[in-house]
Amino acid sequence: AQVNENGYTSEIIGRVRVQVLSPTVVRLEEQGPEGFEDRETFHIANRDNWEGTGVTREDVDGSVILRTSAFDITVPADAQDITGIHFRQRGQPPVEI
Repeated sequence: AQVNENGYTSEIIGRVRVQVLSPTVVRLEEQGPEGFEDRETFHIANRDNWEGTGVTREDVDGSVILRTSAFDITVPADAQDITGIHFRQRGQPPVEI
């Protein structure tokens, strides 16, 4: 997984950006007509100040799996939007967006 200059993982998968800001906070963003939004947003304040967490990336059968110590995020490799993204907390069934 790619760690950006702010210290957290930021992966672009198809037209979706996945930012793992901490062990318990993940930000999903669909690419807009002018790209991804890097300005300050209401939903995730001070995005540049989050500590991040260890993330590994695995490409499996047309999907990308981002793994942290607490959960897995499975994203279709050709994602056009956030439909079909699954979150799975360790020991729990997956939740689909």
